[in-house]
Amino acid sequence: MEYIKIINLQVNNNGQELFTATNLSITQHQKIGLIGLNGSGKTTMLRIINKQPSTMDIKENIVRLCDTYMVPQLLNHDRKSGGEKEKEAIASAIKKVNKSKQAVLLLDEPTANLDIVQQKWLVETLNSFSKPVLIVSHDQEFLREVVNTVWYIEDNSVNEFKGTYVEYQKKEEDDLRREETQYQLKKKKINNLRKIQRQLESKGHSATKKKKNISWSDWKIKDSNKIEKKLLHSSKVMSKKIDREMSQLKKPVTRHPITLNNFKVSNLELKAKDNLLRIDAQTIYRENRELFKIDETLKIKNKEKIILTGENGCGKTFFLTELINNLLAEWINPKAKIGFFTQDVISEVNNSKKVGDEIKKSTVFDETTTRQLLGDLHLGNCLNMSVSSLSGGQLVCYKLAQILLGEHNMLILDEPDNFLDISSVTALTSFLKNYPFSVIIVTHDKSIINELNFPKWQIAKGKLLLPNTASKDTSAELSLLRYKRDEMMADTSIPISQIQEMSKQIAELEKEQK
Repeated sequence: MEYIKIINLQVNNNGQELFTATNLSITQHQKIGLIGLNGSGKTTMLRIINKQPSTMDIKENIVRLCDTYMVPQLLNHDRKSGGEKEKEAIASAIKKVNKSKQAVLLLDEPTANLDIVQQKWLVETLNSFSKPVLIVSHDQEFLREVVNTVWYIEDNSVNEFKGTYVEYQKKEEDDLRREETQYQLKKKKINNLRKIQRQLESKGHSATKKKKNISWSDWKIKDSNKIEKKLLHSSKVMSKKIDREMSQLKKPVTRHPITLNNFKVSNLELKAKDNLLRIDAQTIYRENRELFKIDETLKIKNKEKIILTGENGCGKTFFLTELINNLLAEWINPKAKIGFFTQDVISEVNNSKKVGDEIKKSTVFDETTTRQLLGDLHLGNCLNMSVSSLSGGQLVCYKLAQILLGEHNMLILDEPDNFLDISSVTALTSFLKNYPFSVIIVTHDKSIINELNFPKWQIAKGKLLLPNTASKDTSAELSLLRYKRDEMMADTSIPISQIQEMSKQIAELEKEQK
């Protein structure tokens, strides 16, 4: 049953085509993931479907047979954390959809503010939700767990793939391999044509010259046939054919791993065993409220990389801010040069200087590396723009690029992925894996956590747990749960559903422990 039918939709922004969409439907039980580069029009499409006013030039033929309820990405946060506020907004919208006879839920980057526990709640909620959902998201793990249809914006067109996100990724990989094979075959064909063309040209030129061992009378008789002179004509025809083949030759877009060894500043290097910072055992307070305890001295060595995790409101951002401002019981190596990334871009709003000039001034990497990262963050076409003219998302990417490329030997990144699209997230993880210095990154994105595979510091149960501590705590909890499950299985009065729930908890903890 169709809830919404997009017969035709054309959207232009400032005279430029943003995207077109034709023959798309939202039907019962569909969980649609809408993906595309930043600025491709994903949020705009949600707003159009939700019948929100827009300053863009929109031509639409959309049949709506239902209500729509949208939860935008950016919410006004008060005393509650962003994740709590987002969760409440989603829960409220779901209630409205359930009360409506026919309705579609629209979610814009719903996991951006959610911690891992809240993300788990969202996945379970959506997977048991019977009404259609259209979701804009860059969180690949979330997309893999939830969606059964993919809409992707590519070359200013909204296309549909009927299948899960995992199947979509496989299709994209297969398409890329096939395009690469076709590209190589076509290249080989063109090279063979060039070889033939050169041979024809060479024979044609030699045909116009009299050979020394042939008399002039014999040469004139031979030349009158003009057979060999035709070779030059054939060569020109072949040349035009090569030009046509070349005009149709399109190299598949493949992303090459970024090279990060070409930096200009030698004083960033430290000895392998040097500590960059030391944090003493202490209790972290905020406004006289205890957040968590650090039970042992923490050290970060040169080139060590850490992921800091914890539920929203546990104190991750506060802890890092205090660390940067030297307000903890700590020691920082005098040679440490720390780059601290936060989502706050207010300081850049009035910066009238050009993006390219500002990046060039701050980067310590060579031009190739610098340009590749700017391209990966979709800033390649913004180099001649003033910083103040960038959009909110572009400003975040600009600030992130400045920190990543800057004169630092330690990066502290507080949820750098929130405003990035899928390709930019991939570029960020590749950059951090190859980064030649130390990193602390805060993220809730499970695909980033899994891909980076750095050791984890976890704030949980009022403590900052190191990898060994967290592993011991998890092992103890697993042993207790397994014991309880064995007891439950021996008790015939316990419903099977409770045993299954317990088994599910055990499986999740076992997964965390790996």
